[in-house]
Amino acid sequence: MAADKQNLQDAFLNHVRKTKIPVT
Repeated sequence: MAADKQNLQDAFLNHVRKTKIPVT
């Protein structure tokens, strides 16, 4: 489960970096 959650977080961070959106 932890690995899946990490994958989701990584995907989210990747999206944020791609769109250059500031993390709130």
